[in-house]
Amino acid sequence: MRTLDNKKLTREAPLALVAGIALLFIAALLRFALLPQIDRLILNRRELTRYRTLISSENNYREIKQEITNKIKLLRNRLAPLPKQKKDSGDLSGYLETLIDVARKHNIRFGRIQPQDEMHTADFDFYPVLLVLTTSYHELCRFITALEKLPTLFSVDRLAMDAASEGKCDIKLLVTCIIPAEPK
Repeated sequence: MRTLDNKKLTREAPLALVAGIALLFIAALLRFALLPQIDRLILNRRELTRYRTLISSENNYREIKQEITNKIKLLRNRLAPLPKQKKDSGDLSGYLETLIDVARKHNIRFGRIQPQDEMHTADFDFYPVLLVLTTSYHELCRFITALEKLPTLFSVDRLAMDAASEGKCDIKLLVTCIIPAEPK
């Protein structure tokens, strides 16, 4: 009787092992692949239902409009500190005028502005400009900080500084004007 059970077990053991591995694989697939998708589907359906109820009534339409208006105000407040460009043509002169305006606000006077070799990519034109000036360390820091707050317009690339008289410094500053390329 035991020999029959042993023979039956040895014949059915590989099949039971394969069935167990298959069940383990299916359980792992359910846990890691399907359940997160089902959770995401439930969340998306709830959000869709919420938007449908908001849109369906006129009162909730006002809530959506108010939410959009608030987001527009937030974006405008973020854009407010950016200086207005003198020219809308997107040429280098408008950028240089903006650079000079930022310098004037920080009591910076240029001794010389020297253009360097320009570089062009598919999306942007880069115009490096060497600025030679004499100013105090603190005024220079304020000026560079103001330029760094305009990363879409300018990039400060290099700085060389020598001590001058009366707390002033002779400075060479390489600033790159970043101009969006004209569509072709």
